[in-house]
Amino acid sequence: MSCALVLLAMSFNGGRRRVQAYQSQKVCRYWREGRCNRNPCPYLHSELPDNNKTASKLPSHSKNALKKNVSAFQATAGNKQNANFSYNQHFSPKYVREPSTHVNSNQPCPAKWIPGKEVGRKSNQHCSRKWVREDDKGRDLITHVNSVRQCSVKQMPCEENPNARVKYSDQLSSHCARANEASKAPQKIQDKCCENWMLGKCTYEDNCRYQHQWSIGDGFSQVIELSGHDKDVSAIVLPLDSDKLFSGSKDGTLCVWDCNTGKCGSVFKMGAEIGCMISEGPWLFVGGPNVIKAMNSQTGADLILSGTFGQIHSLKVGNDMLFAGTQDGTILAWKYSDSIKSFELAASLKGHNLAVVSLFVGAGKMLYSASIDHTIRVWDLETLQCIEVLTEHTDAVTCVIGFDRCLLSCSLDQTIKVWFRTESGSLEAIYTHNVDHGLRLLHGVHDGDGKPVLMCSCNDKTMRLYDLPSFVERGRIFSVEEIQAVDILDRSMFFTGDGAGKIRVWKWSSEQKTEL
Repeated sequence: MSCALVLLAMSFNGGRRRVQAYQSQKVCRYWREGRCNRNPCPYLHSELPDNNKTASKLPSHSKNALKKNVSAFQATAGNKQNANFSYNQHFSPKYVREPSTHVNSNQPCPAKWIPGKEVGRKSNQHCSRKWVREDDKGRDLITHVNSVRQCSVKQMPCEENPNARVKYSDQLSSHCARANEASKAPQKIQDKCCENWMLGKCTYEDNCRYQHQWSIGDGFSQVIELSGHDKDVSAIVLPLDSDKLFSGSKDGTLCVWDCNTGKCGSVFKMGAEIGCMISEGPWLFVGGPNVIKAMNSQTGADLILSGTFGQIHSLKVGNDMLFAGTQDGTILAWKYSDSIKSFELAASLKGHNLAVVSLFVGAGKMLYSASIDHTIRVWDLETLQCIEVLTEHTDAVTCVIGFDRCLLSCSLDQTIKVWFRTESGSLEAIYTHNVDHGLRLLHGVHDGDGKPVLMCSCNDKTMRLYDLPSFVERGRIFSVEEIQAVDILDRSMFFTGDGAGKIRVWKWSSEQKTEL
């Protein structure tokens, strides 16, 4: 090595061999701090001798290199009292050079020493020197500062004032504790409610990843929960100008709720599961297996319409007739007769192959029927004949309703379709809204501001609320089981019934809630 004097001295003392190796003219900084544990150490464990004496022992080419380095340092450092450097007879500046190798050892790369900056000419590609900044005690400043930071104490104020150290440490510890708590708090999943919380079993409390509320969105909030059924709530009806809410369930009971107190006043056992229920004027129609019960609140009449048509899934009144969608795909039409004070079967509309689960009477005296057989059929109420079949859905069509001059349908194929009647008179799907789950129910309402809102019950146990006609989602309602029934009270309230037998009352408001 051109700039290193290598002296090997070997001696034996009591059977032990000691090796002293001087491979560098640099004093070990760990030895200066009293903590060097290397044996042998490649650096000096003693202070350097006088520069002149050292130079006299070096070869001529090493003497010249040393003089050049000393001259370069003196020219840059200038005054010995420079704040960034410490210069003494042992030639130990604030910046010291760690051992490194050059690509071309015959052409050493001189370094420029600049106070307060890393040195070494980066533009010289063959130079690979590293520079480490040391303090007056010979400690590596980077290592020292990091150790001080780990102790959560600032160097200068804490060395001068012990009280400042304690105060700063307490503040930093408190800040770190809050940061750790914030980092541990899970990111809430906005579109999913905790199922364990809904059942009253969640133990995570605020640390749960899922929502602990029955709804998200704006403009509506839950008022009360009504419990009275043991099985699915299949129908909810609030008759016009009435303060009584009727709910039917698959447990075979019909509950009558007082809208003023929220209490169940009466329970009627129907003898079989209730599949659907509607009200029209003074009449309340309840559909079950092979039977329809008609009750008149004004006259007290209680009529039974029976047959062998299976479960009644849907009911609708139009053109002075009562239509019923059955399990076998037939649509039965009854007409009230004043002579016998009862309903007579007027016609049987055949065309569907599977159960008819939804009926809607639209403008122009048209009846629309949705079936499990993936189709929607359009019937002329004057002739009771099928005039059109819509086959755009690829799975069971579960509901059909009207909005403005359009027809809306939903299906288990995870789509909502908007149909519009063209100039030729046929219906055409002009828009398809895709949802990530199958749909089973649609219901159109108006919020507190009179804006149209579409409610969509999905088989992921949620009900999604969309603004119309934009289909922008404005909120979501969570439930233990699928929501199977919905009804409204003008523009102030609406009701939902789910598969767990729960009825929830909601109100419209202008209060802002969590946004999606």
